Amino acid sequence: MCVALVNAFPPTANERVEKDRWRKVRLFVSAMLAEPAFNVFAGCNMVGVKELAIKIMDGEESAQWMGLLDWIQPVVFVWEFLLLVRQAMDQSLDLSRAVGELLLFSVGTVAEAVSKWEATAGEDAKKFRDCSTDATPDKYQEWLREQGLSPPQTDLSVGHESFDRVAVQAD
Repeated sequence: MCVALVNAFPPTANERVEKDRWRKVRLFVSAMLAEPAFNVFAGCNMVGVKELAIKIMDGEESAQWMGLLDWIQPVVFVWEFLLLVRQAMDQSLDLSRAVGELLLFSVGTVAEAVSKWEATAGEDAKKFRDCSTDATPDKYQEWLREQGLSPPQTDLSVGHESFDRVAVQAD
């Protein structure tokens, strides 16, 4: 992918601009390949992200999918990367396919991870998960007692005016 990007950027004499461009590429590649980011599109409309990924993967011109970037705008590094390389993607179907496949793969990582976890997690882990879906401080304290652990004690020192807030935060 990076080989396809060597001549993708407009020439610049500004070293900072050049470094910033490659930082965006490195971050994208690292998050998608080297250290895949779990749940990278949390908070995004997954149907919209998938639609964007498929349009990119199919090699549609960036003019066609630029309107869909709102679906991934909360994930700034992906948004910046797509804005940076869109012209190169317009010129290279292989680059578009590679980027689209990475986005589509990331959409499915949550379901894949949950599936693997379900298959390998012990009963105690599943029980904890079930208890924590409706978590409250009181339920957590009860769970600690069931485990034979005493609730943590705070060593915070506070003034009279802050005592109630600190007690709530410590909980």
